[in-house]
Amino acid sequence: MKFETFRTALPLLLTIIMSNASFAAEIVPSAIPKAAGTDEQFCPAGWKIESKLTADLQGVGAKDQIIELITQKSSKNSNGANTNYRALVVAFAKDGKLELADYATKFLLNTMQGGQLGANVAISREKNGFSVDQSGGGGNDSWEYNLSFKFDKTKNQFVVTKAVVTKSTDRVSNNNTETSYDYERGLETVTVTVDDKEKKTTKKFAPKSITLRELDAEKLPALFKG
Repeated sequence: MKFETFRTALPLLLTIIMSNASFAAEIVPSAIPKAAGTDEQFCPAGWKIESKLTADLQGVGAKDQIIELITQKSSKNSNGANTNYRALVVAFAKDGKLELADYATKFLLNTMQGGQLGANVAISREKNGFSVDQSGGGGNDSWEYNLSFKFDKTKNQFVVTKAVVTKSTDRVSNNNTETSYDYERGLETVTVTVDDKEKKTTKKFAPKSITLRELDAEKLPALFKG
């Protein structure tokens, strides 16, 4: 399957993201401490920790921190709805302290961007890295995208190694399209499932480097291509 076919399966994701595209409450990067004694100290004024995960992101046995922040109070989005905004902070453990390693101010969905199913955000450990899974939808339709990250020492930032996007047009009968992008190898794999029957196609593309900081929920659909 070509990407053009997959792209037509994303109207719900596009509608939800673009209709709630207001980031007036996003964190100003300069407000994030460069170092701290605890993970709570990475919260700028007006923010709190929604979830956190300890993981060895450097491959040295350290207790690094992946911190999901959320605004303490709701603010109005572009449609006038009460919205809580999210941000991601990654800190390396060093000499008994935490040092800011990376951050994302626009990547995580706000609380109004998930549709009827809600904006679900989950962070998981991976070998020397982590993944962020975000999903939502409404009725029988649902969507989910999972991005994997590893630290690039040459860029001194985390980069996307893989993205998996799933769009279901009928959750009851399990009709869905899953597209996986391996940015290190430059490989796109599309799996279409209709009535539990799978059809898989692959194609190559030029490997690319996408940093955590540049990710923007408004522009995520443009990321999902080779």
